[in-house]
Amino acid sequence: DQDELARIKYLISTSGALEFRIAANAHKYQQIIDRAREQQRQEDIQKRSWSNIVVGLVGDKQGPVGRWVPIKPDAIGQFSNPIFTTRVLDRGSKGQEVQLLVVIDQWNVTGAYLNGASSAIDEMARPAVDFRFNFTGGALFEKLTQFNLPQNNQYNYLTIILDGIVQSAPRIQSTISERGQITGEFTQQEVDDLAEILTAGGLPASLDPDPLSEQVVSAT
Repeated sequence: DQDELARIKYLISTSGALEFRIAANAHKYQQIIDRAREQQRQEDIQKRSWSNIVVGLVGDKQGPVGRWVPIKPDAIGQFSNPIFTTRVLDRGSKGQEVQLLVVIDQWNVTGAYLNGASSAIDEMARPAVDFRFNFTGGALFEKLTQFNLPQNNQYNYLTIILDGIVQSAPRIQSTISERGQITGEFTQQEVDDLAEILTAGGLPASLDPDPLSEQVVSAT
């Protein structure tokens, strides 16, 4: 069954590495956007490949302040709003890759703090994943969302990144602590599989989704 084979390939190629970052925007993170553009300009002048990491001043030292992250192809339409900072990278035979600039923050909230996850439905009646943090993760997530609450009717967006790919970026409307939801363009099967992976803590490492050979073995 090709559908089942595709599902198995999805499972073994997904490590469940989850992280939450804020999408860089002009009303709160203009300095990071400016630094990213200047760094890219310098790389063009020096004929170097674009770096995914944006380096800037952190305290009194140079360090990472932002990161360009690929957007899931069927989610690109969500990021057409000019509030998001994006760029297009030519991947040659693989085509073009749209990337989103996110902020590297001090709280570093990742799936390592998850207590569990389950299938759910989002406010648009689409399949989604509900998740729960442990005490430490809840405290960090609360600080991250509290720091990025709306001001003067200007919103910040929480970027959900799974295995290094942007899935969605819902708007932050209030402080969130121990519970949240992963939304995006998922099928019900993908949501069920993702909830299972996250609940299990993720696989030790993702495997090649395109193995050298694959066989379907049926019962005899």
